[in-house]
Amino acid sequence: MKSLLICFLILCATPSARAIGGGAVVGDGGHGVECGSGWYELLDFYEARRLYGVEPDFDGYRYSPTFNWSAIETARKRVAEIVPVSSDLKAAFDSAIAIDFSNQTSWGNRVDPTTDSGGMVVPLERGCRLVQLARREKRKHGYAYSFNSDAWDQLDPFDAAALILHEGLHMYFRTEKNTLAIRQFVMFASAPENFRRRNAAAFKTLVETRRAVAPSAFSRVGRAGP
Repeated sequence: MKSLLICFLILCATPSARAIGGGAVVGDGGHGVECGSGWYELLDFYEARRLYGVEPDFDGYRYSPTFNWSAIETARKRVAEIVPVSSDLKAAFDSAIAIDFSNQTSWGNRVDPTTDSGGMVVPLERGCRLVQLARREKRKHGYAYSFNSDAWDQLDPFDAAALILHEGLHMYFRTEKNTLAIRQFVMFASAPENFRRRNAAAFKTLVETRRAVAPSAFSRVGRAGP
């Protein structure tokens, strides 16, 4: 799957849409959860399911044998239905789509851990462990990305697409000390329509303040709405 994604991204990237540098960025990691099966789940989705009762739904498609780039475009469209997509937010989406896998990335069976998974709001289940899936580091002319190749090959393609979006969103939530706000953003953008409709106000606050909101601000699936 990795080789297919690299080829696709190189073809789609354009010079004007390369990852944009500038500014100090706090929080450079993307994390996953592995529960003994060797199969990895993006932490954003693990929390979505355990905390909010949300099973990611990209227009009815969850699992796919190949990387599904349309998931990021679907997320962008869903966000635009709730809040105006500012130039900064557009740049974050564009930076995800335009990651240059030929020059900006490295792959290995381990990625040095970051501390920005802080703000975890659900404990890991017994037998589960947190794994560093990706790391982004500031460079003189942009950013460099490191990916855990072993974990990547065991990610569902939609988790992989959401991980790429997660990395791009660091540009928008650049002052946050951990990735809770990014995880909430990815959770909302990947949630079914009924959840997004009921929780539009909380999402607007998240986007407008660029800060994580209290998890209780989101109405959990299966719970009566406010």
